[in-house]
Amino acid sequence: MAYPLNLNDIVSVTLEARLYGQQVMSVLHYEVIGPLTTEDGAAALDAFAVAINAVDGLQRLWAQCQTLNSEVMLLHLQKVASNRFARRTYAGGLAQGSVAGQSMPANVAAAITKRGETANRHNVGTIHMPGVPASWVTNGLLNEDAVEAYGLFALEMKSEQAPAGTDVIFSPVMFNRAAPLTSQTVVDTALKIPTRVMRRRTVGLGT
Repeated sequence: MAYPLNLNDIVSVTLEARLYGQQVMSVLHYEVIGPLTTEDGAAALDAFAVAINAVDGLQRLWAQCQTLNSEVMLLHLQKVASNRFARRTYAGGLAQGSVAGQSMPANVAAAITKRGETANRHNVGTIHMPGVPASWVTNGLLNEDAVEAYGLFALEMKSEQAPAGTDVIFSPVMFNRAAPLTSQTVVDTALKIPTRVMRRRTVGLGT
């Protein structure tokens, strides 16, 4: 089904992998900040997926923060506001993470805080990064190798995306599900040095 992408629409980006039999993922959101209307929204998302999987794209940087234990890497894009359409899934060309050695357990993650322009609870959130290399952690704290790799991902998290093949510009936002039009631009990201232990309630679902 063809559908447009309009100004201020929101697109979710889900980076997914399997780690020790668990599904792990990181989810980001982007607002369309131009043009007013793009008639073939699906084609624009396809172009966005190519950019995300580029050499310095989000998915590649995500994989560079995970070990070879993270496998079957997938990318999902979905228009979630102003109305919702079926998500589009891309294999992405990545089979696994790129860091040698073993990963921490699937419920251990690095955490990157992101903030919008206004200081309130709607405009601060955390992205959890699964597949933390065990060699990057000492006594629960991330080392310099981790800070460098996660820092590159955090920088890309707050960058606008203007994929080749479309004139759509995507801007990272703090998605407000109750009022999507009030979603604010991500203006800052910061890596937390202590790792996080996630409490899972769903069998087979990790970070």
